[in-house]
Parts: sequence; C-alpha cells; structure tokens
Amino acid sequence: MPGGIPQPPDSVLENLIAECGDHTFWLNFKKAAPMLFCAAIEHNNDIKQVRDLSFMEELLKVQSMMRLMASKLE
Repeated sequence: MPGGIPQPPDSVLENLIAECGDHTFWLNFKKAAPMLFCAAIEHNNDIKQVRDLSFMEELLKVQSMMRLMASKLE
C-alpha cells in the first residue's frame, strides 16, 4: 500500500474525548438516515409493519423506564 497506514500525532491523546466525537458528516447522516429509511420503505407494507412494531417497542421501553424512575422518586 503506497504511503502505508497514516499515524495520528501523539497530541491526539491530549483531547481524547473531542477526538472520539462524531464528525459533522456523520452527525448530519444520523439526522437524515431515519427520514431516508422511512421514505425508502413507504411502499413496502411488510417493512413498514416491522418499522412500526420496532418504534412501538421503543416507546414501550421508554415508558417503562419512566415509570420505574417515577416509582423511585416516590
């Protein structure tokens, strides 16, 4: 492989948390990906059903966690 594997500078370890953050491209992709996915499957009823069930499962999981936290506050 010409040039070999690029080596990061030693200073990368000085601000490791910032280095581990997502690049702007991926932050934009994270926002757009669900919308692109939903638009892509809009005409496939089988995949739409799986998507909807997955969404409902996530909502129920969040609801149960909120109830648990509320019971711990009482």
